[in-house]
Amino acid sequence: MYGKIKESVTEDLHLFESKLTELLCSEVKSVDIVLEYINSNYGKRLRPVVMFLVSKLFNKDDALREQLIDYAVSVETIHQATLLHDDVVDDSKERRSKPSVNSIWGNKVSVLLGDYMFAKSFTAMYRYKNFDIINIIANVVKVMSEGELQALELSNTLSYTEENYYQIIYSKTASLIEASCKVTGIVYTDNLELINTLAIFGKNIGIAFQMRDDLFDYTDDNKLIGKPVGNDIKEHQITLPLIYALNNSSAIERERILSILKFAIISDAQIKDIINFTKAMGGLDYTENKAKEFINTAIKCLDIFPDGNTKNNLIDFAHYMVNREK
Repeated sequence: MYGKIKESVTEDLHLFESKLTELLCSEVKSVDIVLEYINSNYGKRLRPVVMFLVSKLFNKDDALREQLIDYAVSVETIHQATLLHDDVVDDSKERRSKPSVNSIWGNKVSVLLGDYMFAKSFTAMYRYKNFDIINIIANVVKVMSEGELQALELSNTLSYTEENYYQIIYSKTASLIEASCKVTGIVYTDNLELINTLAIFGKNIGIAFQMRDDLFDYTDDNKLIGKPVGNDIKEHQITLPLIYALNNSSAIERERILSILKFAIISDAQIKDIINFTKAMGGLDYTENKAKEFINTAIKCLDIFPDGNTKNNLIDFAHYMVNREK
């Protein structure tokens, strides 16, 4: 499904890839090698794709199109920079079934390159001097950092609730997708209703996207998804499937699972135990249904726009976010 969706914005993506390569280059040869590796392996281009899809809801304007592509490059660069930092924080050895940057070049290179990419992103955005957009993106970086810190705090206390789960996944993931859609609206229109509606669309598909990602932690086929099974559990991160299971289990069983999560190192057998517990308590089904609710809310936002291929592509994109298999 995603391949077909991308076909509808092929020309925009070609220009995007060219500009991304141009932005992510350095006169330092060793840096250039790592940047090329990042550009090839870090991301599905979800954020640029949704920006290009949203832009087709408006009248075509080549000058505005160039702006949008530059903003899409900036957004994707920020996304990639956060992934570099995330892999260091999580001590991840793989990213999308390939060795992570930190596993090849070390944590110092990953952190410094992430900082470098943040700087490049904001330098590119400053070209148009749209301080509303710069402020939106700067605030998102702040929110994403807060989300990571909140998740770290909760991993130490294990005091997760469904409410703070949504707060965290909004901060860590959905906020940047929300901003991607909002920025696109700002580029093309002054209509605040349309801009805010697009932001709500982005927020909801972003939340559903992360919920789907969290479900992969309980999926047996890690070769398909490119992510180690049980990794969140190993990192003491309790996501919605397990939150629901714990909230609907007996006090004895809840305490047993929480006692495992308090261990500094959780064994593979214990991870399997927690996964089986979560499945048996209906945590996966609950999460899937909740994710679909967010997608339905997102699709409802599109009612404000006329029917047609562009709207249908956005609807398909929303469904992909919750039905994807990797």
